[in-house]
Amino acid sequence: MLACRRPPDDASPQAAAAPTVAASPSPSPSPSPSPPPAAIPPPPAVRELRVATYNILAGKHGLDDVAAAIRSFDADLVALQEVDSRTRRSGRVDQPQLIAQALGMEVGFVEHRRFDGGRIGVALLSRHPLANVERVALPGGVLAALHADVTIAGRVVPVFVVHLHPTDPRDSLAQQRSMDATRRREAEAVLLLATSQDVPTIVLGDFNARSNSPEYAAFADHFTDACPDSGATWPASFPLVRIDYVWTSDTLVRLDCPRFEPSTSDHRPVVADLRFGAGWADGGQRLDTPESSAKPRR
Repeated sequence: MLACRRPPDDASPQAAAAPTVAASPSPSPSPSPSPPPAAIPPPPAVRELRVATYNILAGKHGLDDVAAAIRSFDADLVALQEVDSRTRRSGRVDQPQLIAQALGMEVGFVEHRRFDGGRIGVALLSRHPLANVERVALPGGVLAALHADVTIAGRVVPVFVVHLHPTDPRDSLAQQRSMDATRRREAEAVLLLATSQDVPTIVLGDFNARSNSPEYAAFADHFTDACPDSGATWPASFPLVRIDYVWTSDTLVRLDCPRFEPSTSDHRPVVADLRFGAGWADGGQRLDTPESSAKPRR
């Protein structure tokens, strides 16, 4: 609204008649300052992670196809068993490095033993930084497990990759009992190390043990079988038994276990979507590593 001001007594008529500009409304009294807002609590420390385990049969069906199958899993961590490094049977190539390069992931590899002019063992692919990759010799001196620290959202998650001794039903009963005993000792050695961690831990691999075996029962006492309903994993063409597993600490919650059926091995993979639960906030060692250091999905 336009407002007129009364001119001063000595103002001329012309000045008095001059139009005036609109006056600004009188400002309302300033309200009392509000108390500062309460500090916004940090978001729940929940992270999601896809992990997988896959016995690749030394890439016998083609390493490019193996890499393509792993890419289809879209996993953040992938444990591999029956991996060759520069063996004659695999054309002297370094399989873990070639797969990692094809996928743009980091890789750790440990050997079971020397074989065919090279090495055979297990590997771990990761989109997140890997550190402290170590070989864990297993009882019997033939096989080894991989232990590595994976940094996820600035926290360290110990991961173990295993491939335990198989029992061949074509062997004599005495040999079968011996292999069964060896596998139990191998599982106990991995379990002892895995349960010594005081942070969320993941164990992945080909256990060569059914879900009614002593090895399974021992792990089930301390870890959670992330995909109990994932179905049989071997042989891939017509699966009859479940011998490949994803084991997790209780602070890791399973969201889903998507199924994949690649034709690049005699095993089917096990893939699990996990979420870090409430214990994750206080359960890990803090590192100054940004979450953005993870490799992008491809």
